[in-house]
Amino acid sequence: MGRKKVTIRDVAAAAGTSIATVSRVINNTDYPVSDELSDRIKQVMKELNYTAGPSTKSGSRGDTMDIGISIPSLSNPFYMQTLLGISSVIRESKCNMLPFNAFCSKEEENEYLDMLCRRKVKGVIISPVSNSIDNLQKYMDQGMKFVLLDQRVEGCFCPSINFDSRKGARMAMRYFAECGHKKIALATTPLTRWTREEIHKGYKEGLQEAGISYDASMVFVSEMEPSMDDADYEINVGKELAGKIIASECGATAVLCVNDMVAFGVIRTLATSGVKVPDDVSVIGFDDIPFAKNYLPALTTIKYPAYELGKLAATLLMVNINNDGASVDLNMHVEPQLIERETVKSIKK
Repeated sequence: MGRKKVTIRDVAAAAGTSIATVSRVINNTDYPVSDELSDRIKQVMKELNYTAGPSTKSGSRGDTMDIGISIPSLSNPFYMQTLLGISSVIRESKCNMLPFNAFCSKEEENEYLDMLCRRKVKGVIISPVSNSIDNLQKYMDQGMKFVLLDQRVEGCFCPSINFDSRKGARMAMRYFAECGHKKIALATTPLTRWTREEIHKGYKEGLQEAGISYDASMVFVSEMEPSMDDADYEINVGKELAGKIIASECGATAVLCVNDMVAFGVIRTLATSGVKVPDDVSVIGFDDIPFAKNYLPALTTIKYPAYELGKLAATLLMVNINNDGASVDLNMHVEPQLIERETVKSIKK
């Protein structure tokens, strides 16, 4: 009594593979899975005493509809807040949520979408790993409805709910400049996603508005690739980049970070290197995750209302699914807000 039921997620974790691959073995699909991997999955199922439930077809009369949700990484609390917002809408619609952590992997994301397609899932909320339309178009051609969350993909004619990251970066730069900072660095994960590119553009525009020349040597872009084994990826990126900023001797008095998690890593390494925040270097993050106001010092950041963003995305997806085949093509920008706390110091004389 009280024993937890073994799930397909448990099987995938024990077999060291993805949920999508386990599903292919269970459903005996035509998608190629090596004999060795197939045998390992079946052995794990036997050892865990896993029994597959009946296949679910979304959208059938009387069935509960499944809604797919693909996010790049659960290690960032921003996406947890987004999931809570999505859940508040999906729960009221009596739908099943099928959340998936893509581990910032295009291959994992594709496997998940492939599984959803076979289950005939009608709608997916996705923060895509790649900027390429190729990942999504083949599923859109088969009638799957998408809402893009937090990202935009060139040529993708589906609704998107995103944040005006570019404007947010300009706001941060303006605040730095008003506080007397002229040597301002940018610390970012690889510029492979739309939001990161927008922050970089806003950083450059903010410098221009403040009458400061853009210097590429002040832009610190991590070469670290995300890993399934690295739950602290973005914090580790911040630590790495702070080390590079110190080693460069660039003289930065302020650092704009691509998100709060990177900012925490930057502050940590600066502190352990004897550089005080904000006395020696000021820092601004992005997102305003719940921990930001409780960090010491409390993080000044650009607020990105994750919960509200999730609610908007889920509402728009339900409208599209229930719209008799017609799609609502809407690009919605959420306005940024500067949250002033304790990590920026005025150095005006």
